[in-house]
Amino acid sequence: IPYKIVHTGDIILLLTIGFLYELSMRIYQHKNERRTPQERQFGIHLATLRYEAAKKRAMGPSAFVETAKLERAVLATEKKVAKLVEGRGSRKTRVAAQIKKYNLVMNVLILLTY
Repeated sequence: IPYKIVHTGDIILLLTIGFLYELSMRIYQHKNERRTPQERQFGIHLATLRYEAAKKRAMGPSAFVETAKLERAVLATEKKVAKLVEGRGSRKTRVAAQIKKYNLVMNVLILLTY
C-alpha cells in the first residue's frame, strides 16, 4: 500500500473506534461476569453460618441440637450459592457468544467502510 493513500485521519478514526469499542466490550463483560449483590449476600450469610456452627461445635456435645440446625442451614445455603454460581457460569457463556458476534459485526462494518 502506498503511503500516500493512507490518511492520518483514517488511522486516528480507526484507533478511536477500536479503543471505544474495546473499552465498551470490556465494561460489558465485567458487568456480566462479576458477582451479583444476591451472590455477595449469600456468601456473607454462609460465612456467618459457618462461623456460628464452628462456635457451637466447639462448645461440645451440650450444643449438639443447635450445631445440627446450623449445619443444615449451611448445607441449604451452599445449595443456593451453587445454583447462583451455575447461573453466573451460563451468563458468562452467553456473554462470550454475544461478544463474539459483536466482534464479527464490527469487523464487517470496518471492512465495508474501508
